[in-house]
Order: sequence, then structure tokens, then C-alpha cells
Amino acid sequence: MPVPSPSVFGDTTSASSHENTRWFKKGGDPETAKQLFKEAGYAGEKVVILDPTDWHECDSASQLLAVALQQIGVNAELAPMDWGALSTRRANKAR
Repeated sequence: MPVPSPSVFGDTTSASSHENTRWFKKGGDPETAKQLFKEAGYAGEKVVILDPTDWHECDSASQLLAVALQQIGVNAELAPMDWGALSTRRANKAR
């Protein structure tokens, strides 16, 4: 079974690189992440993750991010919407 490439550009392009991928190969460190959120002053406020459901790669990444944040105790909420709605909502700084 082939090993997945840690390079965001894959292994078959001229932009492929395995520099700075040790963190990816090792995996995450939930305890350090919790500590960093605490040091940053996070106090349980809701974190809304805008999820463009019609852009599949970003949709998957948004879902993974939400789960990872929830697992370390962050009050993360996924807000699924299409890209047009996401662009409109992101531009509205009043929210």
C-alpha cells in the first residue's frame, strides 16, 4: 500500500517538497494544543468554522478541523454553506 504524501502538492509536481513535514508524519499533539489555547487566553468562546460544502477539499478540511478542535475542548461549531454564502458571510465583519 502506498504511503500518502505529506506534500500539499503531491509527489509528482515540480512544487513537491517534504521539507517541514516531520509534524505531519508524527501526528498531532492534543495536550500541547490545549496548552497553547489556554496560554492564548481562550475561555470557551464559540469558534465558527465556515464550511464550503461545494468545495469538497475544503469541506473535508473544515470537518476535520472542527472535530480536532472539539476533541481538545474548543467550542467549535461547523457552519456549512455554499461558497457564495461563505464569501458573503466572511465579508460581513459585523458578525
